[in-house]
Amino acid sequence: WLDFLVVVGGLFALSDAERVALAADIFRDLRPLRILSASRGMRMLVNTMLLSTQKLANVLGMALFIFTIFGVLGMTLWGGRMHSRCRLTKKPEFDPSDGWVWEIDEDQERLCGGAYECGLSHEGEATYCGSAFEPPKGTKVDEACRREARRSEDLNFGITHFDHLPAAWIVIFQTVTMEGWVDIMYMLQDSYNDWAPPLYFCVLVLFGSFFLLNISLAVVFDSFSKRHDDQLHQTLIGSPPVSPPRRPVLCP
Repeated sequence: WLDFLVVVGGLFALSDAERVALAADIFRDLRPLRILSASRGMRMLVNTMLLSTQKLANVLGMALFIFTIFGVLGMTLWGGRMHSRCRLTKKPEFDPSDGWVWEIDEDQERLCGGAYECGLSHEGEATYCGSAFEPPKGTKVDEACRREARRSEDLNFGITHFDHLPAAWIVIFQTVTMEGWVDIMYMLQDSYNDWAPPLYFCVLVLFGSFFLLNISLAVVFDSFSKRHDDQLHQTLIGSPPVSPPRRPVLCP
């Protein structure tokens, strides 16, 4: 069928109609797919992926379950923790032109409230740890001030947090891919404590990355072995029977 579509698409290329020519170009672009029918090994790999789709869906369900468990745990421990910054005043102050503001010490590009303690500002004055999303009682912070707290590139512009489940899933997915999860762990150590984030992320990497990856590879390998055995069986059955060699007749 693929060869038929490619040939018919080439015939349509002779037409001057723009839409027909565009469709013909699309069919011509599919010509490299003929390798699937020409190469036996490539065809086996594609069939293997199709056979393992149902089992991989079960693995995906297990991954979603693990993501949800670790996401809820992260929300319980660190919900709202990744917005604390070192500020120049103890509480927000009202500015007639800008409203309620709570200035951040730009020299300290780290979260606070845990292992990291706010030091002195550039002018030598003390700074105070606080979150624009949880201001002290009797005060409030405008939305512009909250957005300002997320502008730091070192803090991933506020994308990395555990305030709700979808955001927690993003952090967990990044951890499972083994890309940048150490930086997130350091951020949580600064805003929470030294021992809980390493324990959380090490267990997450163990189950979310190594365990799920090995299960996925095992599913694909099982489908590949089954497909290979089926093709070998068909080859043996479809081959013509081999007759035993005839013995020479000796004349007396």
